[in-house]
Amino acid sequence: MSTTLTAGPDQEWVFYVAAESVSRLFPLRLARDVRIAIDANTLWVRGQGIDAQRSVELSTMADRAVLLIGSDDRLTPAGATVPTQQLPKLDWIPISEFLAAEIPEPASAPWSQFRVQLCLVRSDVPRPEQALLTNWSEFRQWGMTVSGIRLKPLRFAVSGQRVLVTGRPLPSLRGDRFWIAGQVLLPLGFHWSPAVDEHTLNAVILRTSSSKTESCGVNAGERMFYLWNKELNQIDAIRQTDFIPATRANISSTDQHLFNSRGPYGD
Repeated sequence: MSTTLTAGPDQEWVFYVAAESVSRLFPLRLARDVRIAIDANTLWVRGQGIDAQRSVELSTMADRAVLLIGSDDRLTPAGATVPTQQLPKLDWIPISEFLAAEIPEPASAPWSQFRVQLCLVRSDVPRPEQALLTNWSEFRQWGMTVSGIRLKPLRFAVSGQRVLVTGRPLPSLRGDRFWIAGQVLLPLGFHWSPAVDEHTLNAVILRTSSSKTESCGVNAGERMFYLWNKELNQIDAIRQTDFIPATRANISSTDQHLFNSRGPYGD
């Protein structure tokens, strides 16, 4: 959109983007006069007045034209005179609230890795799905489009472009699924060998972890999850404090940190 946008201080405007493009909205995250709403897979953003700075911001964000809000919530593209659509009835919240969250720093903390003198073997014993390791971009897109009720039982932690999700029911996304034995996350369909009891399994892994992870910034006594990679027979040590509730605000804020580290719109 190359045309300079202008609107008087009392003129309300609105535009929309696909939910997966939430990263575009981060320049508005501190704007007190801007609100946001979710409509299926679309994010609607509205505000009031367009000065020179706001014109530049909006020109890089909207999927299509910025729309001016008229009487009866009729929408007219900026620069046009005839309304083209109706503003849907939505629940609006401040964009600063939507894009703000309390998340661990850094948002994408590296997971410590180590090996143990145990191995995984196939098992026919049915186990519940309790964790999912998937790609961040897929989880972000899913999380920004489902209901808050669907997100409520879930928590997540991120490392690079990987995200580990815990809780039930888990998202129906591609990835590796795990069951939990104490603090150890094991791939579905697998069990450890030798077949020591669960307490011994956790003690062995905890003892091995303590000698391997302190050099990676993990403090003694920190509660961890241990994610077992069956292909490498390697374990990722993840702080339990790295997990945060799967709210849209937390997903948006985490994506902002990843966005800042990888550059605009890169996955």
